[in-house]
Amino acid sequence: MLDGSVFIFLNRSRTHVKLHWDGDGFELYYKRLERSTYEMPAHGDNGSSLSVSYQQLLFMLQGVALKKIEYRKRYRKTG
Repeated sequence: MLDGSVFIFLNRSRTHVKLHWDGDGFELYYKRLERSTYEMPAHGDNGSSLSVSYQQLLFMLQGVALKKIEYRKRYRKTG
């Protein structure tokens, strides 16, 4: 898988996160929270995969409340 995908695994209590990326090898990032939990973006609980943006991932790892983030309109060049 060379498309830049990252796989994120959280334990049930959402206190541990593992990131796995498959490029030219394997990397493992492991972070354990002593206090608090990681917040997941809103999604259905059907056990399927969930896509998050790079910004959402950074917010999750920094402890930012994802439900309160408001993106302001920005110019985007089309075409």
